[in-house]
Amino acid sequence: FLSWKAHGSEGFRFRIEKALENAQFFADLIKARPESFELVQEPTSVSVGFWCIPPSIRDLPKGPERDQRITELAHIIRRRMYHQGLVMINYQPLSDLGYPYFFKMTVHNTVVTKEDI
Repeated sequence: FLSWKAHGSEGFRFRIEKALENAQFFADLIKARPESFELVQEPTSVSVGFWCIPPSIRDLPKGPERDQRITELAHIIRRRMYHQGLVMINYQPLSDLGYPYFFKMTVHNTVVTKEDI
């Protein structure tokens, strides 16, 4: 309530639209690099889910082996990025939908620019 009072309805509208715009921009970047990434689904909020798809996995048919390799890779990439202090990004599976681990980028800070992404 206090945040809404401080920013007002127009301020909240701006914050929401900016976050959704940044999420869509990030999703478009992922889609523009199909040789390296795959979008989990089109974003419907400020979170964008994606998989890293290196050449060793790219030609595997979708199925348990590919999913296992994607999951192993996600663990390795996230661990390296975290320990090197490069970025702290969330990752998770969507077991109910049968999706292996994927990275989830949440873009909700209104000072984030396209250049930052």
